[in-house]
Amino acid sequence: MTVQQAADIGYNFLVGEDGNVYEGRGWDTVGAHAKGYNTRSIGISFIGNFNYRKPNSAAINAAKQLISCGVSMVRHLFVFCDF
Repeated sequence: MTVQQAADIGYNFLVGEDGNVYEGRGWDTVGAHAKGYNTRSIGISFIGNFNYRKPNSAAINAAKQLISCGVSMVRHLFVFCDF
């Protein structure tokens, strides 16, 4: 078994089948979930084993809302920032 040394969870958010989104590293901290892409992505993980089934609708809907929130935040930044 490979042991990885991490001080904290690598994902920015985790989504539970209870419909809740749990904050890992959050919006403002670079994740450690996808080598080479962490600085330009947000890591979202579903909690559970989905080898034989998909996450339930509560989890899918929560993830959709989280992604929508992130997109809205980015749009807000581009509207009010002078690049």
